[in-house]
Amino acid sequence: VSRCKARYWVQCHEALCNFFKLIPDDHSVTGEGRLRLQLQKVEKRVRRKRGFVPCTANRFLNPVKDTTNSVDPDKVLAQKYDSAKVRGVLLLYIQGKVDVAIKQLHRLRKDRSMRPQEATLREMDRQLLIIRGKYQEGFSAFRERKADEARKKWALVLSVDRALLPMPAEKDDAITSFYRREITRALGDLYHDLGDEQFKLGRYAQAHGFWSAGKGTSPNHQKILNGLLQLEKAAEKLVRQGKEMAASGDLTSAREKLTTARDISEEGRPVRKEAEEALKGL
Repeated sequence: VSRCKARYWVQCHEALCNFFKLIPDDHSVTGEGRLRLQLQKVEKRVRRKRGFVPCTANRFLNPVKDTTNSVDPDKVLAQKYDSAKVRGVLLLYIQGKVDVAIKQLHRLRKDRSMRPQEATLREMDRQLLIIRGKYQEGFSAFRERKADEARKKWALVLSVDRALLPMPAEKDDAITSFYRREITRALGDLYHDLGDEQFKLGRYAQAHGFWSAGKGTSPNHQKILNGLLQLEKAAEKLVRQGKEMAASGDLTSAREKLTTARDISEEGRPVRKEAEEALKGL
């Protein structure tokens, strides 16, 4: 975007195209539509330049519809909030516009017609301020790659988010706010990256710690689930090595291998049970 503002159109085109090549394929990204329009305009500017190659990123050519909130958020909010103006504030929050939502809320608190809603508005004001503050604190820790600290800060955000938005009886009717979605994604990505670094160094126990924590915050994170499967394969190898060492009489090394295999395997998995049985036999 900075290249576009400086009118470096070729560099702008290259950077924006790379953005669409790198973003995930499974969910929409905030601001994606605006950047797609900008890239389309830049392509019109540079398409006559020698050597121009149009952006072929699949995500640029085939936008992914955001189905996070497949239900009408206003209808779900109406289950808890009667006032359309109050729901309007929450709709801004759900979209990730907490600053705008707080400003709108302050305007409503000055509106005489909203006096019957004063208690609701006051509590909502408190909740939105907590979310804004703790989200920023958590994001600061996230940028420093302090995953556990970020998770603790963001835990309060998720707690307040849960209290702020109604929870329908049917899970499919629930509203997912921008903040809940981003926290889940960011923590999953960070825990995966930290675990992957340890795994590549052969530190399986540390990798398992990061990936298990990541699974707890982002249960469907595909890279974390794949990482845990990698650890399971490593555990199978360790079990074989441990049994061979036990058969040769090296019980100390065998116990070390089998203990590691047990500790890096998920509860209930066959390889964990095999490691536990082998340890009992030592």
